[in-house]
Amino acid sequence: MPLMASQQSCQFLFCQDILNHISGRHPQNQDPLSMPLVWLCSPYTLLRHSPLRCVGLLVAAVLLIAAGYPSPSLAQSVEEAPVEFIADSVSSNSETGVMIATGNVVITQGKATLKADKVEYYRDEGRAIATGNVILTDPNGGVHYAEAVTLEDNFARALAEQAISKLADGSWVSADKLDFQQEKSSTFNTSRFTPCNCDFLEGETPAWELRSSSTRHDTESKMVYHDNVRMHIFSIPVMYFPFLSHPDWTVRRQSGLLPPRISFSTDLGTTYSQSFYWVTGETHDLEITPKYFTNNGDALELNYRQRWDQSNLDARIIGGRLNTYKKDREDVGGIDATFTTMLGDQWNTEARIYRASQDTFMRRYGFDTAESLKSYISTERVDHNRYSLIEAYDIQDLQSSSGEEHEPVVYPHIFHERYLESPREDLSLRLRLSATSLNNDDYTDVRRWTSELYGLEEFTTDYGIISMEGRGSGQYRDIETATGNDGYTGELGQGSIAAGVGWSMPVATVIGDRHVVVEPKTKLVSVKASDRTAKIPNRDSSDFRLDEANLFLLHREQGEDYTKTHSRVDAGASVSLYDRYLGDVSGFVGSSMRVSGSTPEGLNAASDSDRFSDVLASFTIKPEQWFSLSWAGRFHPRDFFLNETKASAAINLSSTNVRITYNQLAKSYFNTANKEKEDLVIKATQKLPNQWAVTWIQEYDMTNGARKLDDSSIALNYGGGVQNCLSISLGYNRDTTTDRDIKPIDEVFVMINFKYLGAISSTQLKKR
Repeated sequence: MPLMASQQSCQFLFCQDILNHISGRHPQNQDPLSMPLVWLCSPYTLLRHSPLRCVGLLVAAVLLIAAGYPSPSLAQSVEEAPVEFIADSVSSNSETGVMIATGNVVITQGKATLKADKVEYYRDEGRAIATGNVILTDPNGGVHYAEAVTLEDNFARALAEQAISKLADGSWVSADKLDFQQEKSSTFNTSRFTPCNCDFLEGETPAWELRSSSTRHDTESKMVYHDNVRMHIFSIPVMYFPFLSHPDWTVRRQSGLLPPRISFSTDLGTTYSQSFYWVTGETHDLEITPKYFTNNGDALELNYRQRWDQSNLDARIIGGRLNTYKKDREDVGGIDATFTTMLGDQWNTEARIYRASQDTFMRRYGFDTAESLKSYISTERVDHNRYSLIEAYDIQDLQSSSGEEHEPVVYPHIFHERYLESPREDLSLRLRLSATSLNNDDYTDVRRWTSELYGLEEFTTDYGIISMEGRGSGQYRDIETATGNDGYTGELGQGSIAAGVGWSMPVATVIGDRHVVVEPKTKLVSVKASDRTAKIPNRDSSDFRLDEANLFLLHREQGEDYTKTHSRVDAGASVSLYDRYLGDVSGFVGSSMRVSGSTPEGLNAASDSDRFSDVLASFTIKPEQWFSLSWAGRFHPRDFFLNETKASAAINLSSTNVRITYNQLAKSYFNTANKEKEDLVIKATQKLPNQWAVTWIQEYDMTNGARKLDDSSIALNYGGGVQNCLSISLGYNRDTTTDRDIKPIDEVFVMINFKYLGAISSTQLKKR
């Protein structure tokens, strides 16, 4: 007669009988390994736990036996991952060896959990069947849903039909058949796979999915494999692959093919590139990308990366046979390799090789956009009171309008700066030393040694803040080659002494309901220098132009090649306030006046012989957090002609961002110009529903009242990614840049980026 579990009065007999029945042992012949199971159902246990708890402990014991408890090797693993079992009721048939648990059944072992309405355990077959709302959570974090699940191999294997699985990363898989093997693999037959943030249980449609005859997740190789794959985007079949694989969510790097890239151009023809990513080691990898241009040849691009404890290497090497302005199928090459490391006593060292064998192929074929390439090696060290730099570099100019004279070489440049101990707390002393060897800079070859001692002391009085500055510098030059046939060559020295006294008085007041801070500022500067401007080519100060940032600097040219004896007075005032209507407002106006000596270049646009510099002015208005307006300009000191303008306006709303920038320079700034330069840039971004956004950029040449469109682009993209698995970008770009065989283009592009798979892009280029 079958023995059935029922009430408390038979609990102990039931427990003992079941143990003997399932284990096949007589009590007096018990193996020591079975003793813990007897303890689970001992009278002492009944006194401490409820009958339902004892039933749970009983079933746990049964499951431990079913899991192979008699084997010593398995016993250890069971102890490490004990089984917990909860159910509303349990029945057992000693003759058939069948145990049935019903009602809210929960089996837990380590990180694995099984929930079901009913679980049947077949002792002779070592098999269990869970039915009714089955939810199986595997140790990896995957959750599998089905109406029926068969457990085999001591619950290490699960079989199900019409299953839906949510993997640990949130990916979904539905399958007609599921075969889950713990620590090995999961196989899904007739499957649908998607990493999209949707819910298969609720019948939601993913943005994209892979429908395959079979999908297998290999936990050992950490790969997901798909056979006979059809890619569906918004339920529409768009692509077929006989086989497709990709790393699972646990993989940071995995060797394999990356998605191909295809583009179409009237200039380059059809372009196809296929990258292979190769994990060559734990701290280094390599990306190999062959590129095929149907009308213009082919090329190979290599990207290698390696990391050490205190060093990094990033190298990109390009080689190919491509059509250029010189000839068809010219052998071309380029390299961009950077190595950084820490040497000795905290010397940050960096070296870069950045070269191309031909001046336009990198830009024309989309390898790089740079118009000049700088190769260098440098090392620097920073302490609390000193800074040291040693560097050498070589510049390759890729613009066809430039010659070799615009490719300077510096080897080396040595610079050291140190703040010295001061006898007074308010006095700071700074020492600078440098040595430079400059070659081929506008036909100039020169060696220069420079020293500078600078001191600054500030103190506050009842009448304002007083500053006193002093600077002494000396240079020695050996000019080997100079610009032009009449340029000076030979050795010469140069020195200068400068002193300055400054005053400022910040004043805070309230005007009506406005809090206002006004700060007038002035400085008297005197410079005595040995004038060598007729002999020394001006290389390091040629770009100097007076502005608000350098107006009050003692040595505002900041270079050493152009220094003249003069005295000057710098004056200006700044104001800041808050107004309930205008918001935060700030402004500045200032100018410089020569008292004696020669006027250095760069003070105004019209004539450097004028005693007065251009008048500098600027203001910023920010009435609200979402709006700002700024303007800066330079006026002629006499007729107030506007020589330079920089203006911008910005609107930043929750869904709309607009920025307009306007720049203007008078023609007197350019030696060979016969007209001024003006440009206008408009950039706008509009957020659309469902996280879509439109970005629009227009660049206009406004010279002489014209409105010539130089560059234009518009893009539609999804910033967050559809269901966090698909991003789409649509765009148009117009670029009027030309250089030899680089032509103006109109470009239309489409890019679709798939989570785990990469991006597919299409680009169409048309000649203007």
